[in-house]
Amino acid sequence: MKLVSYNIQYGFGSDGRYDLERIARIVDGAEVIALQEVNAAWADALARLAPAYPYRKVLSREDPYGIALLSRWPLQRVEAVDFAEDGLPSLVASVDIGGRPLQVIALHTHWPVFPELQAARDRVLARAAVLAHTQPDATILLGDLNLTPYAPAFARLLTESGLRDAFADQAWRPTWQAGFWPLALPIDHVLLPAGSCVLARSIGPDVGSDHRPLLVTLQLQRPPG
Repeated sequence: MKLVSYNIQYGFGSDGRYDLERIARIVDGAEVIALQEVNAAWADALARLAPAYPYRKVLSREDPYGIALLSRWPLQRVEAVDFAEDGLPSLVASVDIGGRPLQVIALHTHWPVFPELQAARDRVLARAAVLAHTQPDATILLGDLNLTPYAPAFARLLTESGLRDAFADQAWRPTWQAGFWPLALPIDHVLLPAGSCVLARSIGPDVGSDHRPLLVTLQLQRPPG
């Protein structure tokens, strides 16, 4: 299956500089798409993808924390979860992949510029890790985590969730401000079940946002029996 995670930048409605058709070409063939910074204007534009992605949950906001999950596969369950208890939503869904349930956790955590925001980010990561670790179904966690893979909090997330980084062996992997190396940071991530196999992965091109999309194609491990 092919996954996409992309922070599309919520300023879309202000100047119309984003081209939905270009984004549609990037995500073409993806089965599950997690989007961050979805405002009302983006929600209206994304409605045009409904024929290809009939299963969806869109929580638009007029700040950077709107979030959406689009799927070609049925969503058996999808709910907004406030992991940090600060009013900002994450999405947790059970996706029916040909009769096999797959848990998807879509996140957009706080930018940790102040201690209280860092603490809120780390609460989200810790509680999402527990959910991933204790859920009997395979779990994928993806989104804008506002966290580099070099931070101790990222190592804790991997350890506590039991998931693995789809881009673990890729040394240069900036996803934010990727075209300006003094600021370029790898803060968007796709974490996969330990037994999955990554068939392809890439950081997509500039489509107008200050982030780049992540595209991952994987094969899930067969369930026992």
